Amino acid sequence: MPLSRLNKLRWISIDGCPSDGHLLKEIVLAAPYLSMLIITMKYLLQLIDDQSSIFSRIKYLSIQITNETDLNNNNIEKISNIFSRVAHIILESKIENISIENILLLFIDHFKNHRLISMIIRGLTTEELRTNPTQWLIDRTYFKQIINQFKSECDEIEFKIWF
Repeated sequence: MPLSRLNKLRWISIDGCPSDGHLLKEIVLAAPYLSMLIITMKYLLQLIDDQSSIFSRIKYLSIQITNETDLNNNNIEKISNIFSRVAHIILESKIENISIENILLLFIDHFKNHRLISMIIRGLTTEELRTNPTQWLIDRTYFKQIINQFKSECDEIEFKIWF
């Protein structure tokens, strides 16, 4: 039996990896104004399949990353293709003793053709990144072509970019 319309549902947060992913898809289908999804990387990767276009209206995406093996070009490309309208991304690394730089570079590369407004990455940062985040981005990404079109800042636990 299909769910009735959930017109007031604007965001949903999934904690962990529920075994019945089809229920989340039913909720997303029943919620025409859903624009924010908070989810673990592991669960998100389980949901990616042929019907993933139902997530295309998500504008705010928050992903908790708990496993380094989930961070590869193939997975990030799939996420990028599915969340084609995302404007704000929050990535939270729960991986101990691993700096966020590789996560940052992977997502910047795969989301470069999106109309991002902001990206926040939480986790362990390095002194080099904290010292001059703007120059760090210019030296390592396509940002050298858009120098005046972004702002960035970084502290011990969080890196932020605004476009």
